[in-house]
Amino acid sequence: MSAPPKTVLKYSGLVKYSGSKNPGRISESGGPSVVGINYRSAGIFGIPIQFFLAASFANNTPVEILDALGEICEVDPAGQLARLINRRADELPLPDGCAAISGIKNAIRIWEDPLSALAIISKCSGSVWLRTKTPAIHAAVAKRTVTLLVPPKFAACIPELQQHGLSASPTQIDISIKKIPES
Repeated sequence: MSAPPKTVLKYSGLVKYSGSKNPGRISESGGPSVVGINYRSAGIFGIPIQFFLAASFANNTPVEILDALGEICEVDPAGQLARLINRRADELPLPDGCAAISGIKNAIRIWEDPLSALAIISKCSGSVWLRTKTPAIHAAVAKRTVTLLVPPKFAACIPELQQHGLSASPTQIDISIKKIPES
């Protein structure tokens, strides 16, 4: 995709559909030197998959988490837990990065084991999950839940979703394009 010079593309995330009769709409805003175009689509974008860590994991140390997972603690419990989390993250049939979203009531839970939840939540920032991110265990046990929006091509390859006969559901995208006046 190419864009004219001095153009800013802004992705403001997923928003909830308000239910108007026209699910796709285009609106323009701005003054004589700023032109904005917003587009909202109710098209199929992916499947929201929720990961939840039980309250019993809240504020636990790596030693306590390893014990809860049934693992024998080694010399370096934090390192051992990070290796387990990284291994599980590598096993999950997800893309290397996914949008972390909120406000989806009907998110699906297909991997309910605590290690999967740790592998997702500990590698999430406020808006994205990255497989290669260093796990932040303290953040995972504090946050305890994350919903990922899995793109349709990846969702179609997840055996657990196929076993339940699930397919992608509509969500919203808000993309804004603003032209910045030249100085």
